[in-house]
Amino acid sequence: MWFGNEYLFMRRLDMDVRAPGTSLGPDGVRQIVWLTYKTSATYFDFDQPIEVDRPVNASGNLEQGWRLVGGDSAPAPSVEVRTSE
Repeated sequence: MWFGNEYLFMRRLDMDVRAPGTSLGPDGVRQIVWLTYKTSATYFDFDQPIEVDRPVNASGNLEQGWRLVGGDSAPAPSVEVRTSE
């Protein structure tokens, strides 16, 4: 986390999360997988109005992978399977 010197507002947040999980492999054997999530958010223009456009296509429907709050469920997270040699 990075904070500003004068007003102590959070300016940036970096997250790197790795957690174990399990997945059923193609042969029916349960495998250990690692779920990895990395993100960085930068904050600026505090106390300023913002405008957020809905992610819609030309026909007015939500783009694939987006949902409205209270709408359809979110897409399933992707899982990376790694095996050690």
